[in-house]
Parts: sequence; C-alpha cells; structure tokens
Amino acid sequence: MGKLPLLLSCTLLGCGANATQGPAAAPPPSPRDEPATPWSSLSVPQLEEHCAQQRAAACEELGNRVRFERGPDGGAERAAALYLRACEGGAATSCAQLGGMLQTGEGVAANTDQAATFYERACKGGVALACTSLGVLWAGAGKNLPRARELLNTGCDSGHAAACAYLATLYYEGSGGPRDTERAATLLQRACDANLAEACTMLGTVLEKASDDPAKLVRARKAFELSCNQDDALGCAGLGRALWSGAGGARDPDRAMSLWINACDRDVGRACWDLSRAHTERKEPDAAAQAAARACKQGIAEACSTAPP
Repeated sequence: MGKLPLLLSCTLLGCGANATQGPAAAPPPSPRDEPATPWSSLSVPQLEEHCAQQRAAACEELGNRVRFERGPDGGAERAAALYLRACEGGAATSCAQLGGMLQTGEGVAANTDQAATFYERACKGGVALACTSLGVLWAGAGKNLPRARELLNTGCDSGHAAACAYLATLYYEGSGGPRDTERAATLLQRACDANLAEACTMLGTVLEKASDDPAKLVRARKAFELSCNQDDALGCAGLGRALWSGAGGARDPDRAMSLWINACDRDVGRACWDLSRAHTERKEPDAAAQAAARACKQGIAEACSTAPP
C-alpha cells in the first residue's frame, strides 16, 4: 500500500521527528491563484504542474483522472494521495472523496475513524453529501447518534433522500434522541416523494400500524404501491397485506396472493407467511404448508410450528 497509510496517520495524529516515513511531503496545495481555464480542459502533465505549484483544485482534478487508471502513474492509491493534498489545501470535496476511500478501503487501508475525520472536514466545508455519509456511518455503527441526527438533518435539508430515510429510522427507534413517529413519517414521506423506493416501503410499514386511522391506511397503501411499482419486494409484500385486508381501499385477494408469491420467491419471509395463512383461509392445506416451510427457512419463527418437518 506504499507510504499513504503512514502519511494519513501523520496528518491526523502527528509524527515525531524520528518517525520512519518516506520522503518529505510537498507543502499542501492551496486554492489561490487558480487559472481562468477550467481544470477539466487541462492535460495530465499540465495538472501535475499546477498541483506541484500548490493548487488544490488541480490536485483534485488529477485525482479524479487517475483514480481508475491502471499502471504506475494511476490507480486509487495515487488518487488518495492527491485527494489528501487537495483536502489539506482547502478543497472540501477532496476531503469527502478521501473519506469514502478510507471507509471502503479503496487504495488505502480501511479506517472508519479517519474516514469520519475527513467526512467531518468536508461537511464543515459545505459538502452536504459528506454530512450524510458521516451521519450514515455513525448511525450504522450505533455511535455518536445525537451527532448522527444533526448530520443527517443537514443532508436531508439539502435534498438527499437517503439522509431523510436514515434520520427517520433514528426518530422512529428513539436513537440519539426522543422517539417521534410523526416526525419519522414526515421524513419518510419526503424521501418517498423523491422516489426512494425503500423509503416508501418504510413509510407504508409505519403508517399501516395506525389501524385506527383510515387516512393513514390510505397513505400506507399508496406508499406500498409506489415502492412495489419500483420493484421493491418488501413494498409488494406490504401492498399484498393492504389488498388482502382491504386496508386503505378495496380488497383484491387474488392480486394480493400474486404479490406474495412473487415476494416469497424473492426471499421475503413475511410474504411467505402471509401467503401460507391465505392458503389456510382458502382451505388449501398443502399449499399453506409449503409456504409455511419457506417462511420458516427464511426466519419467520411462528411459521415453524405449522410447517411440516
């Protein structure tokens, strides 16, 4: 992996004068004295010259160019080094790029703590997507959840549907702050309106629990329909429940079973279990047992007591 992991740790933690490392790094580039010509129009040698002259935007553009190239002059490792120089020269988007590479281990040793540091720098530098990435990182790790809420709120307000959906989960679970199911539903609606299928499914799931509120059940069915139309298997399973029971609209048992069959074939255990119970209600014991067995294999514990051995 070369000298880059050490370079990163020195940047963040500080290295003593006797620390073993490669040649001294060039001074960090800065965004000053940028040429009027767009960086994207320059050749690689020209970008290398400008990057050597401490121009952060040139280092960033060069990193973008070489990131996916093979050979000694390209690749993710070199791109990460260029993003580091650009980041320290004030290019916030390079801080975000480097955060992503550190999170996934692309070109550098994976290190989520360092990834978080660079995401934070990018977020403070105005890169809203970095705020979302850091919020998702903290939420997924179950760490710094109050801060995760703040970051995801910034991302959501900037129009990132995924940030709204993740933030909704924190509100719904009461993670990082008070539980607020109404706020969760509002956030999921925003993400669903932005055509994020998973958010529509989550919204339907939250709203269908309000069985005493007809208006919410209508919204739940609509949300499930939207996600199912985007080929989300969980959304189709939810729509099947609404169609079978008549929640939020007219009953359509045949379509419900068709949706459950499709979702069950795609390993949605709840759909297999709903299908089994539908077969039981229709007095089709063999089909019910087969669906229950599939539900049991997919982790639906209550299905295991009725499934054949």
